[in-house]
Amino acid sequence: MRITEEQYQSISEQIEQLQSLGVTSEEWEAEIMEHFKKLPKSNNGNIIVFLHASPRRFDVG
Repeated sequence: MRITEEQYQSISEQIEQLQSLGVTSEEWEAEIMEHFKKLPKSNNGNIIVFLHASPRRFDVG
């Protein structure tokens, strides 16, 4: 899906925040794969939804 420049910046900042909190790339990949694996077919796969829930998924923040 296409994102705006503003959304791209927000995504980048949220990923950087997770990295600064000690989330490894391996943890990130495992959680993102699990998230997308469970999405219903009707979901467009928007990563922004995942990122908003990521502090809870990684038990940080």
